[in-house]
Amino acid sequence: MSRIGLAALLFGCMIWAQSQAATADSPALAVGNTARADQLQIQIRQALEQLRLDDADALGEQLRELAAAEQQPLWLATADYYAGVAARRGGQTERALAYFESSLKLRQQHDDKPGQVASLNALATLHRRAGSLYQALDEHTRALQLAREVGVAEGIAGSLAKIGRIYAELDDLNPSADCYRQALDALDPDEVIERADILCDLGGIYVLQGKLEDAVAAVDQAVQLAEDSGDAATRATAYGRKSRLLLAQGDAVTALDWIDRSLAVGEAVDGVRSRLVRRSRRVEILTANRRFDEAAEEVQALLPVVRRSGDRLLERDLLQQQAEVLIAAGDPAGAFAALRGAGEIQSGLATNLTSRRIADLEASMQRQQMESDMALLERQSEVQQLIVERQRLLGGLLVAGLLLALVVACVLIWRVRAVRRLNQLLIETGAKLERAARTDPLTGLGNRQAIPDPLLTSRLAASRMERCGVIVIDIDHFKRVNDRHGHISGDQ
Repeated sequence: MSRIGLAALLFGCMIWAQSQAATADSPALAVGNTARADQLQIQIRQALEQLRLDDADALGEQLRELAAAEQQPLWLATADYYAGVAARRGGQTERALAYFESSLKLRQQHDDKPGQVASLNALATLHRRAGSLYQALDEHTRALQLAREVGVAEGIAGSLAKIGRIYAELDDLNPSADCYRQALDALDPDEVIERADILCDLGGIYVLQGKLEDAVAAVDQAVQLAEDSGDAATRATAYGRKSRLLLAQGDAVTALDWIDRSLAVGEAVDGVRSRLVRRSRRVEILTANRRFDEAAEEVQALLPVVRRSGDRLLERDLLQQQAEVLIAAGDPAGAFAALRGAGEIQSGLATNLTSRRIADLEASMQRQQMESDMALLERQSEVQQLIVERQRLLGGLLVAGLLLALVVACVLIWRVRAVRRLNQLLIETGAKLERAARTDPLTGLGNRQAIPDPLLTSRLAASRMERCGVIVIDIDHFKRVNDRHGHISGDQ
């Protein structure tokens, strides 16, 4: 469903910032022209919101001329982007694709990441409608990565919601619901319109999962937010989702009232595809109310328009509804033809999906092989590192052991030398003490302690047949000297 209100709020500030950045890169750029470019972008968004597509194109041409005059490629990219939005809302799919591709190319050349998010999501939306689901998924994923790089909450939430929508088309409901919930978490609390749109889609997923209570809570909250916002496009979306919820609950009559309210509210703001989607939902509800004639007429009117738009998914859904109407009307041949047409579309989608899934499987296998090889290399590196660390540890222990042995050897050597010095000192001290004990301190001659030595010497000499003599000297009456003059004088 085309949602220019969301796009305007999501990318308006981004585009303004891009314009300011472009101005900073060109010092000669007149301030008045910058203000004029900003004003033109605001006027273009307003014209698109009011479905004044011709006015939007005319304003876009003015922005293009201004971009060319001031050599501002990002202004030109913005003009192409809005031209693509206008073409999409007018049902001109091929023209919209060309404009979105041009805007993406310019934004890539000048590294405008917020702008790339907008262009990629716009391109992916058209590719999804054409049935190229995997191409759309790839583009939305790239947009999500860029939005996360620059930290734009609206871009993150919008990309996640669109990825969730593709998962829903692929019947992967759990991943789809997860994406929508992540999108809600990424939004700022003040983003009422975006929150209402995402809750509508999440409610639809809950219906498909059979979680009607969760669906009722989500859709009722979306309706309340839409009415509080006062935005006609958001209210139309919420009323349409409410009608589908009522139909799932078995209340087809009330569902018809809500889808009619959705069509009435969206009359002034819906693009071509948005109106086609609401009318196709009305066909489904008319069939549930057994108003087969009205449903058949509506299908006949819608199918040519849908085929011209190139929306293969919507065409498939309409053909399936037409088959149900024709069966009820008693036209089995017509129902068979309608089902065959829907089957051919589905077959084409399945073929594309199968080819892409095979390619994804091959890529996954290659990636797994690379991851396995990397893991093996990492393990080998870890083992090698452990070996090196062990060798370092052993080397360290060996060096420590050698150092310890060297220290012990030094200690032992020092100890041996110290013991030797001590022994030598003891020997010398003993010799000195022995000499002192055997020597008279006054005369320096041997005292009584020294007498055994000469005897020993004489015995040794006799045993060797050598001569040895002893001289004894005595001084008569020496005692008198000691008694008269004292022992000290006698000694002297």
